[in-house]
Amino acid sequence: EALPLAFLCLNFDMGPYQEVSVIKEILGEIEFSDFAKTYLGKKCFLQRGVSKMGEHFNLDDFDQYLLQHEGSLQDKVRVNYKGSPMSVPAHIGMHESQRNWTLEKFRQGATLKLEELETRNPYFISLCSRVRTVFGGHVYAKPFLTGPGHKGLNVHFDTSEVFVIQLKGKKLWKIWERLIEDPVPVMQMPLSEETLNPPLMEIELAEGDILYLPSGTPHSAVAEDETSLHVGIGIDPPKIADVLAAYIKMLAEKNDTLRTNIFPHSASQLLEKITTQAINDLHETPFSEMFERYTTASNATAANLSKKMLSTTTKAQSINGRSKIQIPYGHSLMSRRENGTIKVFPGGTLATGNSLVLNP
Repeated sequence: EALPLAFLCLNFDMGPYQEVSVIKEILGEIEFSDFAKTYLGKKCFLQRGVSKMGEHFNLDDFDQYLLQHEGSLQDKVRVNYKGSPMSVPAHIGMHESQRNWTLEKFRQGATLKLEELETRNPYFISLCSRVRTVFGGHVYAKPFLTGPGHKGLNVHFDTSEVFVIQLKGKKLWKIWERLIEDPVPVMQMPLSEETLNPPLMEIELAEGDILYLPSGTPHSAVAEDETSLHVGIGIDPPKIADVLAAYIKMLAEKNDTLRTNIFPHSASQLLEKITTQAINDLHETPFSEMFERYTTASNATAANLSKKMLSTTTKAQSINGRSKIQIPYGHSLMSRRENGTIKVFPGGTLATGNSLVLNP
Protein backbone atom coordinates (compact mmCIF):
# COMPACT_ATOMS: atom_id res chain seq x y z
CA GLU A 1 0.00 0.00 0.00
CA ALA A 2 1.30 3.42 -0.90
CA LEU A 3 2.09 5.64 2.05
CA PRO A 4 0.87 9.24 2.46
CA LEU A 5 3.74 11.65 1.93
CA ALA A 6 3.64 13.06 5.46
CA PHE A 7 3.68 9.60 7.01
CA LEU A 8 6.58 8.61 4.82
CA CYS A 9 8.65 11.52 6.12
CA LEU A 10 7.84 10.72 9.73
CA ASN A 11 8.75 7.10 9.14
CA PHE A 12 12.20 8.00 7.81
CA ASP A 13 12.77 10.49 10.63
CA MET A 14 12.64 7.55 13.04
CA GLY A 15 16.17 6.61 12.02
CA PRO A 16 17.87 3.42 10.83
CA TYR A 17 17.71 1.31 13.97
CA GLN A 18 14.25 -0.05 13.19
CA GLU A 19 15.57 -1.90 10.13
CA VAL A 20 18.94 -3.26 11.22
CA SER A 21 17.74 -6.85 10.90
CA VAL A 22 17.99 -6.53 7.12
CA ILE A 23 21.81 -6.38 7.23
CA LYS A 24 22.40 -9.61 9.13
CA GLU A 25 24.48 -10.59 6.10
CA ILE A 26 27.35 -8.52 7.53
CA LEU A 27 26.52 -8.36 11.26
CA GLY A 28 25.52 -11.95 11.88
CA GLU A 29 23.65 -12.61 15.12
CA ILE A 30 24.84 -9.64 17.17
CA GLU A 31 22.41 -6.80 17.87
CA PHE A 32 23.30 -3.61 16.05
CA SER A 33 23.28 -1.54 19.24
CA ASP A 34 25.75 -3.94 20.88
CA PHE A 35 27.99 -3.93 17.82
CA ALA A 36 27.98 -0.13 17.57
CA LYS A 37 28.71 0.31 21.27
CA THR A 38 31.46 -2.30 21.61
CA TYR A 39 33.13 -2.78 18.23
CA LEU A 40 32.34 -0.17 15.58
CA GLY A 41 35.45 1.94 15.05
CA LYS A 42 37.09 0.33 18.09
CA LYS A 43 38.19 -3.29 17.70
CA CYS A 44 37.91 -6.41 15.59
CA PHE A 45 34.89 -8.67 15.74
CA LEU A 46 34.52 -12.30 14.58
CA GLN A 47 31.47 -14.52 14.10
CA ARG A 48 31.66 -18.11 12.91
CA GLY A 49 29.47 -19.69 10.24
CA VAL A 50 26.62 -17.18 10.33
CA SER A 51 26.70 -15.74 6.79
CA LYS A 52 24.79 -17.19 3.83
CA MET A 53 26.27 -14.70 1.37
CA GLY A 54 27.96 -17.53 -0.51
CA GLU A 55 24.51 -18.53 -1.76
CA HIS A 56 24.29 -15.18 -3.58
CA PHE A 57 27.80 -14.88 -5.00
CA ASN A 58 30.16 -17.73 -5.88
CA LEU A 59 32.97 -18.63 -8.29
CA ASP A 60 30.58 -18.84 -11.24
CA ASP A 61 29.30 -15.34 -10.47
CA PHE A 62 32.89 -14.09 -10.26
CA ASP A 63 33.66 -15.61 -13.67
CA GLN A 64 30.42 -14.27 -15.13
CA TYR A 65 31.41 -10.77 -14.05
CA LEU A 66 34.67 -11.13 -15.97
CA LEU A 67 32.78 -12.36 -19.02
CA GLN A 68 30.18 -9.58 -18.90
CA HIS A 69 32.80 -6.84 -18.76
CA GLU A 70 35.15 -8.11 -21.44
CA GLY A 71 36.60 -5.04 -23.10
CA SER A 72 36.61 -2.95 -19.93
CA LEU A 73 38.28 -5.27 -17.42
CA GLN A 74 41.12 -2.78 -17.09
CA ASP A 75 38.66 -0.75 -14.98
CA LYS A 76 36.75 -3.62 -13.33
CA VAL A 77 39.54 -5.92 -12.08
CA ARG A 78 42.63 -5.34 -9.97
CA VAL A 79 45.41 -7.92 -10.25
CA ASN A 80 48.03 -8.33 -7.53
CA TYR A 81 50.92 -10.67 -8.25
CA LYS A 82 53.52 -11.41 -5.56
CA GLY A 83 52.67 -8.21 -3.73
CA SER A 84 52.77 -5.94 -6.78
CA PRO A 85 49.80 -4.56 -8.72
CA MET A 86 49.39 -5.41 -12.39
CA SER A 87 47.11 -3.71 -14.91
CA VAL A 88 44.84 -5.68 -17.22
CA PRO A 89 45.82 -4.61 -20.74
CA ALA A 90 43.18 -2.39 -22.30
CA HIS A 91 43.82 -4.02 -25.67
CA ILE A 92 45.35 -7.46 -26.05
CA GLY A 93 44.58 -8.42 -29.64
CA MET A 94 42.43 -10.81 -31.59
CA HIS A 95 43.92 -14.02 -30.24
CA GLU A 96 43.42 -13.52 -26.49
CA SER A 97 40.67 -12.04 -24.37
CA GLN A 98 41.09 -9.90 -21.26
CA ARG A 99 39.29 -12.61 -19.30
CA ASN A 100 41.75 -15.30 -20.40
CA TRP A 101 44.70 -13.02 -19.59
CA THR A 102 43.27 -12.34 -16.14
CA LEU A 103 42.55 -15.99 -15.35
CA GLU A 104 46.03 -16.98 -16.52
CA LYS A 105 47.52 -14.55 -14.01
CA PHE A 106 45.29 -16.11 -11.35
CA ARG A 107 46.57 -19.59 -12.26
CA GLN A 108 50.11 -18.23 -11.85
CA GLY A 109 49.33 -17.10 -8.29
CA ALA A 110 47.84 -13.63 -8.60
CA THR A 111 44.98 -12.39 -6.44
CA LEU A 112 42.03 -10.90 -8.33
CA LYS A 113 39.82 -8.16 -6.94
CA LEU A 114 36.59 -7.06 -8.62
CA GLU A 115 35.46 -3.43 -8.63
CA GLU A 116 32.08 -1.66 -8.76
CA LEU A 117 29.82 -4.54 -7.69
CA GLU A 118 27.87 -2.11 -5.52
CA THR A 119 26.59 -0.54 -8.77
CA ARG A 120 26.58 -3.52 -11.15
CA ASN A 121 25.59 -6.71 -9.32
CA PRO A 122 21.89 -6.92 -8.28
CA TYR A 123 22.58 -8.64 -4.95
CA PHE A 124 25.32 -6.23 -3.90
CA ILE A 125 23.36 -3.22 -5.16
CA SER A 126 20.59 -4.16 -2.74
CA LEU A 127 22.91 -5.09 0.13
CA CYS A 128 25.07 -1.97 -0.09
CA SER A 129 22.00 0.27 -0.32
CA ARG A 130 20.62 -1.25 2.87
CA VAL A 131 23.96 -1.05 4.66
CA ARG A 132 24.24 2.60 3.64
CA THR A 133 20.83 3.30 5.16
CA VAL A 134 22.13 2.10 8.54
CA PHE A 135 25.77 3.24 8.52
CA GLY A 136 25.64 6.19 6.13
CA GLY A 137 28.44 7.28 3.83
CA HIS A 138 29.65 5.33 0.81
CA VAL A 139 29.39 1.52 0.83
CA TYR A 140 31.17 -0.77 -1.60
CA ALA A 141 31.59 -4.49 -2.25
CA LYS A 142 34.89 -5.98 -3.46
CA PRO A 143 35.32 -9.76 -3.94
CA PHE A 144 38.86 -11.18 -3.66
CA LEU A 145 39.94 -14.45 -5.30
CA THR A 146 43.21 -16.11 -4.22
CA GLY A 147 44.56 -19.49 -5.32
CA PRO A 148 45.57 -22.26 -2.87
CA GLY A 149 48.78 -21.55 -0.99
CA HIS A 150 49.07 -18.01 -2.28
CA LYS A 151 49.15 -14.73 -0.42
CA GLY A 152 46.64 -11.98 -1.09
CA LEU A 153 47.77 -8.39 -0.74
CA ASN A 154 50.82 -7.35 1.25
CA VAL A 155 50.22 -6.19 4.81
CA HIS A 156 48.26 -2.94 4.71
CA PHE A 157 45.42 -1.09 6.41
CA ASP A 158 42.20 0.19 4.88
CA THR A 159 40.78 3.67 5.32
CA SER A 160 37.27 2.15 5.39
CA GLU A 161 35.43 0.13 8.00
CA VAL A 162 35.56 -3.36 6.48
CA PHE A 163 33.45 -6.48 6.95
CA VAL A 164 35.18 -9.58 5.54
CA ILE A 165 32.81 -12.41 4.61
CA GLN A 166 34.39 -15.72 3.60
CA LEU A 167 32.42 -17.19 0.69
CA LYS A 168 34.53 -20.23 -0.26
CA GLY A 169 37.62 -22.00 1.02
CA LYS A 170 39.73 -20.94 3.96
CA LYS A 171 42.11 -18.07 4.51
CA LEU A 172 44.58 -17.45 7.34
CA TRP A 173 44.59 -13.83 8.48
CA LYS A 174 47.23 -11.97 10.46
CA ILE A 175 45.94 -8.89 12.25
CA TRP A 176 48.09 -6.26 13.94
CA GLU A 177 47.32 -3.59 16.49
CA ARG A 178 45.40 -0.67 15.04
CA LEU A 179 47.93 1.78 13.66
CA ILE A 180 45.84 4.91 12.97
CA GLU A 181 42.36 5.90 14.09
CA ASP A 182 39.97 6.96 11.32
CA PRO A 183 42.64 7.45 8.63
CA VAL A 184 42.07 9.21 5.31
CA PRO A 185 43.59 7.98 2.00
CA VAL A 186 46.56 10.39 2.08
CA MET A 187 47.64 8.72 5.34
CA GLN A 188 48.27 5.37 3.64
CA MET A 189 51.85 4.17 4.02
CA PRO A 190 53.94 1.16 2.98
CA LEU A 191 54.06 -1.50 5.69
CA SER A 192 56.00 -4.71 6.19
CA GLU A 193 55.71 -7.51 8.69
CA GLU A 194 59.36 -7.01 9.60
CA THR A 195 58.84 -3.44 10.83
CA LEU A 196 55.55 -4.05 12.66
CA ASN A 197 55.20 -5.54 16.11
CA PRO A 198 54.13 -9.20 16.24
CA PRO A 199 50.50 -9.62 15.13
CA LEU A 200 47.83 -9.47 17.80
CA MET A 201 46.06 -12.50 16.40
CA GLU A 202 46.02 -15.09 13.63
CA ILE A 203 42.55 -16.15 12.51
CA GLU A 204 41.46 -18.81 10.04
CA LEU A 205 38.31 -17.79 8.20
CA ALA A 206 36.11 -20.53 6.76
CA GLU A 207 32.96 -20.35 4.66
CA GLY A 208 30.26 -18.30 6.40
CA ASP A 209 32.62 -16.54 8.82
CA ILE A 210 32.43 -12.76 9.29
CA LEU A 211 35.36 -10.60 10.40
CA TYR A 212 35.08 -6.89 11.10
CA LEU A 213 38.24 -4.76 10.78
CA PRO A 214 38.19 -1.14 11.97
CA SER A 215 39.85 1.33 9.63
CA GLY A 216 43.58 1.69 10.24
CA THR A 217 44.04 -1.97 11.26
CA PRO A 218 46.98 -3.64 9.45
CA HIS A 219 46.28 -7.11 8.10
CA SER A 220 47.34 -9.70 5.54
CA ALA A 221 45.93 -13.07 4.49
CA VAL A 222 47.02 -16.32 2.82
CA ALA A 223 44.76 -18.90 1.16
CA GLU A 224 45.22 -22.37 2.55
CA ASP A 225 44.86 -25.66 0.65
CA GLU A 226 42.07 -24.58 -1.70
CA THR A 227 40.94 -21.53 -3.63
CA SER A 228 39.68 -18.75 -1.37
CA LEU A 229 36.89 -16.34 -2.28
CA HIS A 230 35.88 -13.61 0.13
CA VAL A 231 34.16 -10.27 -0.20
CA GLY A 232 34.99 -7.07 1.63
CA ILE A 233 32.05 -4.80 2.39
CA GLY A 234 33.60 -1.39 2.98
CA ILE A 235 31.96 1.59 4.65
CA ASP A 236 33.28 5.13 4.25
CA PRO A 237 31.25 7.31 6.63
CA PRO A 238 31.57 11.08 6.26
CA LYS A 239 34.09 12.73 8.56
CA ILE A 240 33.62 16.00 10.42
CA ALA A 241 36.21 17.62 8.15
CA ASP A 242 34.14 16.60 5.10
CA VAL A 243 31.00 18.21 6.53
CA LEU A 244 32.77 21.46 7.48
CA ALA A 245 34.49 21.77 4.10
CA ALA A 246 31.24 21.12 2.22
CA TYR A 247 29.30 23.60 4.36
CA ILE A 248 31.85 26.35 3.73
CA LYS A 249 31.48 25.74 -0.01
CA MET A 250 27.71 26.03 0.36
CA LEU A 251 28.11 29.30 2.25
CA ALA A 252 30.36 30.61 -0.51
CA GLU A 253 27.50 30.27 -2.99
CA LYS A 254 25.57 32.95 -1.07
CA ASN A 255 28.36 34.92 0.61
CA ASP A 256 30.50 36.72 -1.94
CA THR A 257 33.20 37.56 0.62
CA LEU A 258 34.02 33.84 0.89
CA ARG A 259 34.63 33.87 -2.84
CA THR A 260 37.27 36.58 -2.51
CA ASN A 261 40.28 35.81 -4.66
CA ILE A 262 43.62 35.59 -2.88
CA PHE A 263 46.57 37.11 -4.72
CA PRO A 264 50.15 37.54 -3.49
CA HIS A 265 49.41 41.24 -2.94
CA SER A 266 46.06 40.72 -1.15
CA ALA A 267 45.70 42.68 2.08
CA SER A 268 46.29 40.36 5.00
CA GLN A 269 44.03 42.37 7.32
CA LEU A 270 41.06 41.93 4.97
CA LEU A 271 41.69 38.21 4.67
CA GLU A 272 41.90 37.88 8.45
CA LYS A 273 38.59 39.74 8.80
CA ILE A 274 36.84 37.52 6.25
CA THR A 275 38.12 34.25 7.73
CA THR A 276 37.32 35.37 11.29
CA GLN A 277 33.74 36.14 10.24
CA ALA A 278 33.46 32.76 8.52
CA ILE A 279 34.69 30.99 11.67
CA ASN A 280 32.14 32.90 13.75
CA ASP A 281 29.38 31.91 11.32
CA LEU A 282 30.41 28.27 11.66
CA HIS A 283 30.48 28.58 15.43
CA GLU A 284 26.92 29.89 15.48
CA THR A 285 25.54 27.20 13.14
CA PRO A 286 24.41 23.93 14.78
CA PHE A 287 26.38 21.00 13.44
CA SER A 288 23.10 19.15 12.91
CA GLU A 289 22.15 21.76 10.31
CA MET A 290 25.51 21.45 8.55
CA PHE A 291 25.24 17.66 8.52
CA GLU A 292 21.68 17.71 7.22
CA ARG A 293 22.68 19.89 4.29
CA TYR A 294 25.75 17.76 3.63
CA THR A 295 23.77 14.50 3.57
CA THR A 296 21.05 16.05 1.41
CA ALA A 297 23.64 17.17 -1.14
CA SER A 298 25.42 13.81 -1.04
CA ASN A 299 22.15 11.95 -1.44
CA ALA A 300 21.11 14.11 -4.39
CA THR A 301 24.28 13.26 -6.30
CA ALA A 302 24.33 9.55 -5.42
CA ALA A 303 23.91 7.11 -8.29
CA ASN A 304 20.28 6.14 -8.82
CA LEU A 305 20.43 2.35 -9.07
CA SER A 306 16.72 1.62 -9.24
CA LYS A 307 15.92 -0.83 -12.02
CA LYS A 308 12.60 0.98 -12.54
CA MET A 309 14.04 4.42 -13.18
CA LEU A 310 12.83 4.56 -16.80
CA SER A 311 9.25 3.59 -15.95
CA THR A 312 9.30 6.01 -13.02
CA THR A 313 10.43 8.82 -15.28
CA THR A 314 7.48 8.27 -17.60
CA LYS A 315 5.06 8.59 -14.67
CA ALA A 316 6.71 11.62 -13.07
CA GLN A 317 4.41 14.17 -14.69
CA SER A 318 1.40 12.85 -12.78
CA ILE A 319 2.91 13.51 -9.32
CA ASN A 320 1.26 16.35 -7.43
CA GLY A 321 0.64 17.55 -3.89
CA ARG A 322 -2.03 14.87 -3.29
CA SER A 323 0.09 11.97 -4.50
CA LYS A 324 0.99 9.00 -2.35
CA ILE A 325 4.40 7.46 -2.89
CA GLN A 326 6.05 4.25 -1.81
CA ILE A 327 9.80 3.87 -1.41
CA PRO A 328 11.27 0.36 -0.92
CA TYR A 329 13.50 0.11 2.14
CA GLY A 330 17.14 0.75 1.30
CA HIS A 331 16.45 3.39 -1.35
CA SER A 332 17.94 6.78 -0.60
CA LEU A 333 15.38 9.31 0.58
CA MET A 334 15.60 12.36 2.79
CA SER A 335 12.96 14.82 3.91
CA ARG A 336 12.88 18.21 5.59
CA ARG A 337 10.03 20.27 7.05
CA GLU A 338 10.37 23.91 6.09
CA ASN A 339 7.91 26.82 6.38
CA GLY A 340 4.87 24.59 6.67
CA THR A 341 5.88 22.33 3.78
CA ILE A 342 7.54 18.95 3.49
CA LYS A 343 10.41 18.71 1.04
CA VAL A 344 11.46 15.26 -0.14
CA PHE A 345 14.93 14.62 -1.59
CA PRO A 346 15.28 11.27 -3.38
CA GLY A 347 18.69 9.95 -4.34
CA GLY A 348 19.90 10.85 -7.80
CA THR A 349 18.28 13.39 -10.09
CA LEU A 350 15.03 12.97 -11.99
CA ALA A 351 14.70 15.53 -14.76
CA THR A 352 11.34 16.19 -16.43
CA GLY A 353 9.74 19.04 -18.28
CA ASN A 354 7.66 20.31 -15.36
CA SER A 355 8.01 20.55 -11.61
CA LEU A 356 7.49 17.13 -10.03
CA VAL A 357 5.55 18.41 -7.04
CA LEU A 358 3.51 21.56 -7.60
CA ASN A 359 2.30 21.95 -4.01
CA PRO A 360 4.63 20.08 -1.66
